[in-house]
Amino acid sequence: MSDIELKPCPFCESENVNLLSVNKDGEAVCITSTDEFELIHDMQEPTYIHCYGCDMDYMPDSDKPEEVVDSWNTRKPMERIMEQLEDKMDHSFNQRYRAFWRSSNDS
Repeated sequence: MSDIELKPCPFCESENVNLLSVNKDGEAVCITSTDEFELIHDMQEPTYIHCYGCDMDYMPDSDKPEEVVDSWNTRKPMERIMEQLEDKMDHSFNQRYRAFWRSSNDS
């Protein structure tokens, strides 16, 4: 038996996150160990991660619990995502500024 380890929430940094699956009655059931993965495979029910800090649900394209956990734990850090967005915004602004400057000098 192995406990499931999940990284903190990337939005609120809460460590109060759990792997959940929906049972046949439509109730969310907390999955606490990898031993329960086989049961989830047999049920073929939706599996997702819930953050109790900000009430966010992470639902990737897979219902396989090991893939949901792996996807959650290998995501890019939020700081890196923000840096990439800022770089793209700076690049886009520079391109628009150059195009405007060229068009105003051509007149």
